[in-house]
Amino acid sequence: MADRHFFKKNTITIAHLPTWMLIIGYPLFWGEVMFSRYNYGVTTPLAWLLWGLLLLYVTRQAAKENPDGVGHLRSFFVKQPWPVRGVILLGSFLCCFVLAVAFRAAFLPPHLTQELDVLNYHYTVPRQHLIRNSLAHIPWSTGDLFPLSVQFALSPFWFATTLPNKLPQFVFLVGLVLIAVNLLRQLNKEDPLRIFLVVFAVLGAHHVGVQTGTAMLDLILCYLILAALDSFLKGNSVLAAVEFAFYFWSKSFHPIQVGVIAIAMFVILKMAATMNFSVGLSFKTDGYPLTAKVKACGGTFILALAVLSVLIGGPFVLKSFYYSGTPIYPLYAGLIPVDNEIRRNPRDWDIFMAATRKHLTMRDAYGYGRSAEAFFNHLWLIAVPEEGVNNKYDYPVGLVYLICLGPFLFFLIRDIFRKRISVLPLFIILFWLSWWLGSHQTRFLFVPFVLMYILVCADIKKTSAVLQGALVIALLLNAISVYRAHQNDLWKEGQSVLRKEDRKVVKLNRQYIASGREDIVPENSVKLPLPNFRLSSRKNGFRL
Repeated sequence: MADRHFFKKNTITIAHLPTWMLIIGYPLFWGEVMFSRYNYGVTTPLAWLLWGLLLLYVTRQAAKENPDGVGHLRSFFVKQPWPVRGVILLGSFLCCFVLAVAFRAAFLPPHLTQELDVLNYHYTVPRQHLIRNSLAHIPWSTGDLFPLSVQFALSPFWFATTLPNKLPQFVFLVGLVLIAVNLLRQLNKEDPLRIFLVVFAVLGAHHVGVQTGTAMLDLILCYLILAALDSFLKGNSVLAAVEFAFYFWSKSFHPIQVGVIAIAMFVILKMAATMNFSVGLSFKTDGYPLTAKVKACGGTFILALAVLSVLIGGPFVLKSFYYSGTPIYPLYAGLIPVDNEIRRNPRDWDIFMAATRKHLTMRDAYGYGRSAEAFFNHLWLIAVPEEGVNNKYDYPVGLVYLICLGPFLFFLIRDIFRKRISVLPLFIILFWLSWWLGSHQTRFLFVPFVLMYILVCADIKKTSAVLQGALVIALLLNAISVYRAHQNDLWKEGQSVLRKEDRKVVKLNRQYIASGREDIVPENSVKLPLPNFRLSSRKNGFRL
């Protein structure tokens, strides 16, 4: 009991601290844009100050609640046989190594191949709003019409100095690991060995490793939906609504995806009830009071989500609707004719729609089609593709996925034969199928796969030497991969990396100004300025 107490108390609150970055950052960014002048794309350090004070408070409370936490951990460790001790020591060292590389990389600006979306709009669009001191549409960026709730919320952290950082992404990576621990403990109340295994699984997954130390947002989105689940199961429906609202309004297709999955789950669970199937939360949680939990927290959650959707998603919906004729650009662009400055000029509208069609064609730019053969082939191809990063499935998900896929399918079939249906495995399947109908980018599979790792670690025999050895091997391979991805940058000064990217951006923007089109340009013809200069006009040029 003491061991379980240690892990629970040290993760239950700290794990949700990344959410408070969004809660603090979102209103601050609006304030910075509307009331700050001549900031040149740099925010105040207020967001970091407030969150740092919150971090200090939470860690002090955790220390008070667990004065002998290290002693409990030591007691658990010495009770284990030597092979298990070796697994724990080696795995813990590799986890620390991965996190250390990620922490170092977090101080460098985005510049890697897999950070192109960051360079094109994640960082650049919010920064241009700061530079302009306006939230009005940026006409030369269709990315400005995407729902950018997470980007806006993190901007006060990203741009607290002239050198953009990736520290929020590192915080969310740590948060994802802690949330995985929290969920595992709710699904299986056994000894801490399973906790070590789920940590090894998350940090040993190659797809997690690819985004470790980068400025991409997919790990953040994975954290949000799993954190919302953790909050809901603990009865904190308002915090769950906050986390889910930011996930919901982070990508254009999320409202449709969530709606389709919700309807499908409702229909399937109703059909299962008519067939006398019992309903559980996961493979291991027989008797979990899921229905009672939904009745107790569901109403508050829905009400809070509705209010937060207006506050968080409303501005993006209105902007998208006004400029593109759809509430979720680029989907259904031009559906409703709106009289705006883009549409008034036929040439501008043609350029705008051409950029829109280019966004939509990305749906079919990945994968090998949607035939039955392609579906079964992708189960292997997404794990070990032939071309590395930016291959037909974006990048490989790696060995942990292959380790967990077999047990997951076994548990799923076992449930069916027992006339039982589990909600979380059903969610994984439906999320996976919704991905299959959309763009086949493996980074969009973080949510179901990380959740699958948690469920497998919660139900599989913890004493399995095969499982322990396989996860440590996967973790070792991923640690090597993470180091190789960042080895050229680990000892570089961040400004040198930044200046290299600046030169590229300056060249592109000079070409843009020379073209004589300052109001709108074809998408992707220009990378907008990231850090130390602003695009103003032909007269003023660039400010370095």
